[in-house]
Amino acid sequence: MTPQQLIDFRTRMGWTQSELARRLELSPSRISDYEKGQTRSSPPRPAPIPKVVEYALRWLEEHYRPLTSAEKVALWRDTGHLPRHEGPRIDVSRAAIYGPVPRGP
Repeated sequence: MTPQQLIDFRTRMGWTQSELARRLELSPSRISDYEKGQTRSSPPRPAPIPKVVEYALRWLEEHYRPLTSAEKVALWRDTGHLPRHEGPRIDVSRAAIYGPVPRGP
């Protein structure tokens, strides 16, 4: 896979570098290196795209599709969990909602 093929894939899926990195469990900077074909180190070194990344991209292209609203409801009903939120994370912990737990004297 060439850097341009990786860029084309990501664009076709409508994903940012950060979104692709999250789906592949890589850092956004690694995706950037792959798309440029070289690292940002001094001096720059080649950053070939590993076969495992290429295979993962093929799988994503064949199997990925966004969940419908009905599928999200069913997932919530069956597991008690909604799918991972695609936007910024919201802290819904007890401490974030109610503040810190008071400590005794």
